[in-house]
Amino acid sequence: MNRRTDRNRNPYGHIPARYAVRHKPFDEEGYVMFTKPRRNWRVPLAVVLAVLLLIAGALGVNAVLNRIVRVETVDVPLPGLNKALAGYTILHASDLYGARFGQQQQTLADAVADARYNIVCITGDMLGPDGDPTPFYELIEAVGRQTPVLFVTGENDPAPLDGASMALYVQGAQERGAVYLDAPYLVETGGARLWFTPEDALSLNLDAARATYTQQLESAQNEATRFVATYQLERMDRIEEARALMQDEDACIVLSHRPLSDSFVRAMTTTRTQGVSSFLATIDLVLSGHYNGGQARLPLLGPIYVSGYGLFPGTGAVEGLITSGTLRQHVSSGLGVRPNVQPPMRLFNPPSMTLVRLTDGL
Repeated sequence: MNRRTDRNRNPYGHIPARYAVRHKPFDEEGYVMFTKPRRNWRVPLAVVLAVLLLIAGALGVNAVLNRIVRVETVDVPLPGLNKALAGYTILHASDLYGARFGQQQQTLADAVADARYNIVCITGDMLGPDGDPTPFYELIEAVGRQTPVLFVTGENDPAPLDGASMALYVQGAQERGAVYLDAPYLVETGGARLWFTPEDALSLNLDAARATYTQQLESAQNEATRFVATYQLERMDRIEEARALMQDEDACIVLSHRPLSDSFVRAMTTTRTQGVSSFLATIDLVLSGHYNGGQARLPLLGPIYVSGYGLFPGTGAVEGLITSGTLRQHVSSGLGVRPNVQPPMRLFNPPSMTLVRLTDGL
């Protein structure tokens, strides 16, 4: 016998009561409709809030760290260094990018108030995107004291030659006692001699350069071309004079915005070994910057990303004392924030300057 399903039977009657509610619009007594249980949003919401608080706290700590300028001391052993140069100390600063640290860079002045150093070396990218040289000038005055200040420019700085004159920011730095390092600069102390030289003078072919600029001067049809040619010929004279004075026992430090590449160092070493080197002098140390220490870092992991090195390259390539073959290079982690790099801040990477102290050890 066929049984007909009772049309009045509740099709959801098998569902436990805790998963069902009475649907009031229906008039049939006892009819219920299935509904999903409500989700408890408290736990995920608490996790999200905790993460946001952690991020906010970390950024707050980072903001405090970025107001503190670290000054570290790094001993650099140079085999064969003249005893009179042992302990010679260089204040190395780089990559300001127009940043300010208090009125007239007072925070920078306070950071080195008790430090003793013999010279200040600045390795470029000192102006910010707005081109205002005032923070750079204030840094020179804040840390220059009575010591010489040498500087080179970086790729984000305006060109040092501007038409028929030196760029205004270079002139302004020179007026404040700084030396634009476009040729070797000699320091003599206790009978020892120490040369500071710009990277672009290392392998310069003086004869070829002199011929090129002489031809430019002879054919110059405007004041700007005439100025550049005259300036470069005078610069060739100063470099040639320095080459004639350099001796094997002299120490030589190079100022370069970027660290010297391994291929450049190998080429320099190879040509010297073959006895046909055209390089300016034997290099003992390179001072450079450019990478800003990675700018954004994570505790324990170091730089997050560095162009040319990729993700998490470690600190060994972009800051501190590194070695290329037998050549030591000190790479400053910088002071400011590099434009057009994300994130636009120094993250767990406080601004810093370094006291580079020469020693005669190995």
